[in-house]
Amino acid sequence: MFTLKFYTNSKNEEMWNVVSTPNYKICNREGGAIVSVYSAIGGETGVDYQIGIDDCGYNTLFIENANGKTIDRVGPFKVSIHA
Repeated sequence: MFTLKFYTNSKNEEMWNVVSTPNYKICNREGGAIVSVYSAIGGETGVDYQIGIDDCGYNTLFIENANGKTIDRVGPFKVSIHA
């Protein structure tokens, strides 16, 4: 299992979204990335999270292994949140 920690800090507000998953995929895009999270190994249908794309709110992703050690990071990307 992996723990994916989606993070942003904008306008003095810190936000986390934490997801556990056995399988994920990262697709880099211009200025950011799309992370697909699957509920099962070999699953075909996942939930997509945007990092640094289209003001989605998240600008960094930390990936931890089953032991809680950070093994990878995606970002930080600059995200502009409009009021």
